[in-house]
Amino acid sequence: MGAWVYVLRCRDGSLYTGWTNQLEKRVKTHQAGKGGKYTRSRLPVRLVGAWRKRTRREAMREEVLFKQCTRLEKLKKLRKCFRTKTPARVRPRARVSVRLSTLFLVCLAGWLGVARCLGGFFLLGIESAIAV
Repeated sequence: MGAWVYVLRCRDGSLYTGWTNQLEKRVKTHQAGKGGKYTRSRLPVRLVGAWRKRTRREAMREEVLFKQCTRLEKLKKLRKCFRTKTPARVRPRARVSVRLSTLFLVCLAGWLGVARCLGGFFLLGIESAIAV
């Protein structure tokens, strides 16, 4: 069974990295303030990156390697990963498949504060919208 390595952006701008078997559930747990001591005091948190690994062991190893990077290296890896990877299947309850590059752009726009959600659409700026 596979596992996920994920990166959250906290309210104070810091990045939190973790791993999980159930990405959607784990992110919701963090957002509810029950995920971890670090994120609890830095709510709200937003998902800015996630990688699927084949095993828990690979996910744990990737988490450790990512945590050893500087902030600049982490941001470069996030950007590089989303530019080069093939689309990942993200299957929330509604079974919507989202291109990883689209997810990254939406997360980045939310992180920068230029996007908002309205009726299932992320509004970027004034004129454009991406359906998710």
